[in-house]
Amino acid sequence: MSPLQVELRQSSPGTTTLSLRGRLVGPAAVMELIDGAARVGAGLHRLIVDLDGLEFMDCAGVGALAQIVCACRSAGRELVLRGGNSRVREILGAVGFAEELTFAEDDDGSPPPFPPRIIPKSAS
Repeated sequence: MSPLQVELRQSSPGTTTLSLRGRLVGPAAVMELIDGAARVGAGLHRLIVDLDGLEFMDCAGVGALAQIVCACRSAGRELVLRGGNSRVREILGAVGFAEELTFAEDDDGSPPPFPPRIIPKSAS
């Protein structure tokens, strides 16, 4: 089981990418994600959460992601999810959360498996 690793980097002016690696399971991983999101600087217009390295998330992980969505919305920031394996996407879809989120196209150009709003990769 891989512990959660959170990397924060500026993708472009006004856009930051929060990359997740490992498993988003349990309170320690939730705090790692919340702490990572809290490091996002002022003046940010878009936060991209890159799920490509995320192996699995439990209901606590979904709750932490919901907290980040709420924080972004209240700050007037756009939140975009990118990537994610089929297991992670199934979990988001099963809890009905996928319809509330914006997903970018995957690196290989394939669209997400559910009908969210899609932002072309060139714009993200």
